[in-house]
Amino acid sequence: MTTPDAIAEQAAIADTWRKLHWSWYGFFYGLSFASIFLSTLVAAKPAGLGWTDDFYGVLAWILAVVTASLTLFRPQQRATRYRQGWMLLDLALDKYRLLGGKPEDVFAAREAGERLIHQSQE
Repeated sequence: MTTPDAIAEQAAIADTWRKLHWSWYGFFYGLSFASIFLSTLVAAKPAGLGWTDDFYGVLAWILAVVTASLTLFRPQQRATRYRQGWMLLDLALDKYRLLGGKPEDVFAAREAGERLIHQSQE
């Protein structure tokens, strides 16, 4: 593999990390909105909707699953890690392309990005 091909591959990885960053943030905001909406709905039990207590019980279980998903998957934390990795690699690519940097710096940024993204969940 030639250096330009290897650099192009690193750029594709940075693009994937950028997409994963936005996907995880979308997941985070979707779950957060659902959690707020469902908790308000279950707590208020608006009479105008004509729903039974059993239905609100089902909504409460759905709320529990949504809230647990926020804790289990930690989408905001994952999004942040992908953003950090993407920005680190993207900056190294910019330095390589615009300032005539070394390919080794790009690969070092990739390694650092991988460590950021895949660190253990704490």
